[in-house]
Amino acid sequence: MDYSRATRIARSARGLSQKELSELAELNHGYISRIEKGTRQPTTKAIERISKALGVPLYLFLLLASGDTDHVPKATLAEDLLHVLLDTDETGPGNAKKRQTTRKNI
Repeated sequence: MDYSRATRIARSARGLSQKELSELAELNHGYISRIEKGTRQPTTKAIERISKALGVPLYLFLLLASGDTDHVPKATLAEDLLHVLLDTDETGPGNAKKRQTTRKNI
């Protein structure tokens, strides 16, 4: 699982700095930084806090961290789902902005 990738993608999508995320998740700023650098694996509790602070369902955060295997671009799909979720949050249910995406091997 690549929690550094998932954290960076979701944090960036929310437009938050590492410091802002650390405050929302009630985690040390250095800990968030090390997670994003890939030098520290987060605890289960930290994953839950980060996911909640970012407003991303835990299952989607884990999918973002899962990577691509067996020619199934799961992490890329999760990234698209995250953007749909964020667009829906900003514009209200049923009013998600339409995105054009091109996919190979889906």
